[in-house]
Amino acid sequence: MKDSGPGIALDEQTKIFEPFGRSRAASGARTPGLGLGLTITKLLTETMGGAIALSSEPGKGASFEVRLMLAAVDRPVDTVRRERQVRGYGGPRRTIAVVDDNTDHRALVSDILKPLGFTVLEAETGEDCLDHLHELKPDLYLVDILMPGLNGWELAESLRAAGETAPIIMLSANIGDQALRPDGPAYHNATLAKPFSIGQLLDLLQKHMRIVWTEHPVLGEADRKADGPLRSPGAEHIGDLISLAEIGYVEGIEAKLAELAEKAGKQAADASPARTSEPLRLRSLQKNLLSGLETHDG
Repeated sequence: MKDSGPGIALDEQTKIFEPFGRSRAASGARTPGLGLGLTITKLLTETMGGAIALSSEPGKGASFEVRLMLAAVDRPVDTVRRERQVRGYGGPRRTIAVVDDNTDHRALVSDILKPLGFTVLEAETGEDCLDHLHELKPDLYLVDILMPGLNGWELAESLRAAGETAPIIMLSANIGDQALRPDGPAYHNATLAKPFSIGQLLDLLQKHMRIVWTEHPVLGEADRKADGPLRSPGAEHIGDLISLAEIGYVEGIEAKLAELAEKAGKQAADASPARTSEPLRLRSLQKNLLSGLETHDG
């Protein structure tokens, strides 16, 4: 993994792997974090019999390399969880204010929300939010806790004192952020720990803004079963596919499957509606057969 940050001096490269160890650049820039990430990574790597190496120069970023001794997987299993695919929401357009002193964090949240139809307002500090965003009446605030000037807790209290009733969700990248919270009543509605998943963010928005998501349909197990059982193209065609696969001839496999799909499509045109999904199943078969092969010039 490489980054384009300030780099790490040679005399600090051992220190950053120690618990709570941070470089002078990170400490001076008030970068969020406790200094435990690399310590944990190093322990996990060494526990698995591996090693972690660092290469860096001041002003030239840093490069981390992790090497592990892992067993080969001959037949990978598709275990990807099918997440819902939200494409928007119903009702009037909503506005969300993102208050964070980290430009990259604001841009990331904005890139998530704008394609879904939200208007996103950004502020770099708590003071900027009070001076410019508050009067625009956002429907919800996403507020980072650790900021220069007013921190997130103080901003939430100031917003409530100014009569703001919109939900406030605090974004925390640091367990120690809770220590900054003043005594007294809670002025926020929820807390979301960084890094967060898109699903976690969408769940909180749905709960506190009372919106209903519109989603792209996702093909599930029940949908695939509704297509009926897979039908064999015949022993001769299967033999041809096996022979092509053994020599790694990907183009030949693609041509053979295209031939079978075309044949099935013609048959489906004259058959009952129950068989119209045959080309779709062949395309699925094609994807599975080709997933483990590299392109072969033939």
